[in-house]
Amino acid sequence: MDPHIEDGLIRRSTYAELRPLDPNHVTIVTRHIYEVEATRQTRLLQRRYTWTGTGVENRPAVEPNADPIGHTTHKLLGSVLYEADRKRMMVVDLGRTLSEGDTATVEVSHRFVDTGGTFDPHLGHTAYEGCRSITLAVVLPGTGTTVERVTKHPTAAMPRTRDPQPGVPEKLGKVHVVRYQWVIPDPEVGLSYSLNWTF
Repeated sequence: MDPHIEDGLIRRSTYAELRPLDPNHVTIVTRHIYEVEATRQTRLLQRRYTWTGTGVENRPAVEPNADPIGHTTHKLLGSVLYEADRKRMMVVDLGRTLSEGDTATVEVSHRFVDTGGTFDPHLGHTAYEGCRSITLAVVLPGTGTTVERVTKHPTAAMPRTRDPQPGVPEKLGKVHVVRYQWVIPDPEVGLSYSLNWTF
């Protein structure tokens, strides 16, 4: 497992969704849902991510969840840590200590405003040991966008594969959008999967 996310939790499945709220991709919202399993006693989940935009990064929102007697659990611990190369790390307190084999579902949403126009239009996730499935979803305004499924080893200069991803038209309120969703069962450990597009 990548030592940067050795927090004692295997991400058994990951759902990642990104949606620009405007045609120019200035305001972007993301949602991530992790099904995790503890490999040792732990109560803190690390989430590392990269934000390529420039501008406003709102504080991530962690769905509070609740224990059997109604106490709120799952909360952001401290502030997001800023690292080199636009990398970020946040820590989620699960509200209780998980023992080996215990599972939890963690949901995080985030809103970004790219006032500098530097956002690189892609959504990706790397498969680590124990990952059983990854789902990537991009919900884009309008039609006519070309979206590709890309697989790549993180250290490779070129992608391993690059294929078109068909979209499904949807209506969110009065807005017409297209959902591009890629479900990856049994992803290859160490391989990065992403949806890439242009706007």
